[in-house]
Amino acid sequence: MKLSSSLPTGQYRATVHLGIWDLAGNPLATPVTWTFRVAGENNRVIERQSIAAGSLFTLALKADHTLWAWGNNDSGQLGVTLPGGNSFDYRTPLQVNQDHNWFSVAAGGSHSAALKTDGSLWGWGLNDQGQLGDSTQETRRLPIQIGTDRDWAMVAVGYDHTLGIKQNHTLWAWGNNGQGKLGDGSEENRLAPIQIGNAPNWFEIGVGRNHTLGLKLDGTLWSWGGNLYGQLGDGTRDSRAVPTQIGSASDWVHVGAAAAGSFSFGLKADGSLWGWGGNGSSGQLGVYRQPGIVNSVADQSSPVPIGSEKSWELDP
Repeated sequence: MKLSSSLPTGQYRATVHLGIWDLAGNPLATPVTWTFRVAGENNRVIERQSIAAGSLFTLALKADHTLWAWGNNDSGQLGVTLPGGNSFDYRTPLQVNQDHNWFSVAAGGSHSAALKTDGSLWGWGLNDQGQLGDSTQETRRLPIQIGTDRDWAMVAVGYDHTLGIKQNHTLWAWGNNGQGKLGDGSEENRLAPIQIGNAPNWFEIGVGRNHTLGLKLDGTLWSWGGNLYGQLGDGTRDSRAVPTQIGSASDWVHVGAAAAGSFSFGLKADGSLWGWGGNGSSGQLGVYRQPGIVNSVADQSSPVPIGSEKSWELDP
């Protein structure tokens, strides 16, 4: 769904049809009510992630803003107290507490993060690297609020580090900082959110195992952290401890990385899909035998187009 006009800061509900219509133009599918928030200096729509897959576990939101989890729970990453012991796996969805105000979820290696509709940030699961951001290294088996701020707009998690964007478009990071993947110029782990730079122009983030991607409001692509497989996309294999611009293009609209992976994807405004990073083990970039790519079974250290189609979409 895209909005063509600016809305005042606040929370909204929209009725969205699923694109199935009869010959008279009447929707055949049941409409879905979608909740979104508008906030920040430019009144941008805040992205809502309603399903997140971590390493051996899954989180999902229902339409009533309840949170559900299933899968591995060795470190409390499901956020539930299970009958017979917290460490048991759970093979069917189980509700996480009774709250009806969950807004967006993110799942990593063995920890989880989420936003509520009031803009507050929550975390649970493994915390040995400070990836929950509660200023401790204590594992939390139930959701705990991170700080008292209620101006969070987005949260994304990697294997053991976490990043967030606030409604003023500032960028924050915490957790493991190996290879500089937090972006603060060091490799020191951070047990609480620390602001990355001073620029209030971040729009979206994608987090991999040892690297991080970011988009700015001007459509430029940035990356930092580990780069052994070329997952930063800067044409080298050098790690970067601060955000580094990738190319000069300003038409990027979406980025993504697997929480436990070393490859990256991006979507441009013209509908083209691009990939870079690790590719040699399983062909995960999807460019095998693609014309124009010298070695399509090798890792790619710069963004390469995936096919020639320009019909990929961020929103249906």
